[in-house]
Amino acid sequence: MQVDRNPDDPHQRRRVIAMTTTMNGYSTDPPTTTITVNGKTATVRKGDVALIFLALGWLYHHRVEPVVTFNGYRSASTNTASGSVFSTSNHRSATAVDINGYKWPYQATHRNTYKPMPAALAKKVRRKVLKKLPCVRWGQDFPAPYGDPMHFEITGNTATTANKLRGGKYKVKRATWLHDGPKGGTKNRTRKLRKGTRVTVVLNLGKWALTAKGDWIRMKRVKK
Repeated sequence: MQVDRNPDDPHQRRRVIAMTTTMNGYSTDPPTTTITVNGKTATVRKGDVALIFLALGWLYHHRVEPVVTFNGYRSASTNTASGSVFSTSNHRSATAVDINGYKWPYQATHRNTYKPMPAALAKKVRRKVLKKLPCVRWGQDFPAPYGDPMHFEITGNTATTANKLRGGKYKVKRATWLHDGPKGGTKNRTRKLRKGTRVTVVLNLGKWALTAKGDWIRMKRVKK
């Protein structure tokens, strides 16, 4: 980006930074990738951010409520068209996602109809999702009139959280079943894997892991 006058001028440097980064300090219009949760896709920043948002989406879907709409990156024009009151929205750097926006609208643009997520559901978000992802901030915690319960954004260091979520190549150590969700039981079983079968894990949530083929498997049944 060109600077009109002296690039050493601190005021000009602040203007350049404001135009090229979002509120959390990430650069706008980065390399992106697509993640999928419950058949819904969101475009997000490549790398650690994508892995964290994949975990966020699946935790939300299985622990809070079904993911019906899932949106991430916005170009400058899309951000304006969305009704955002901030040109430096973290959606511009692909470090924010909105889940079920049709149900949980943004307070700044829906002041007459805005409603925060009910306490019981909000408790699930905090205990089942955010507790596992300390580098993510929730829009419901924004001060009025900017409450945004559909919105989640990266706010801290991602490396530690992402490293805990990483998968890899595993072998089945005891015969086990694949599942269509991390719930257990027999109703959501899909097929049985024999001992020695190799699986690729793309997301490790501790007790459960998501495979590259989109199935869930119990981590205690596999080994590196």
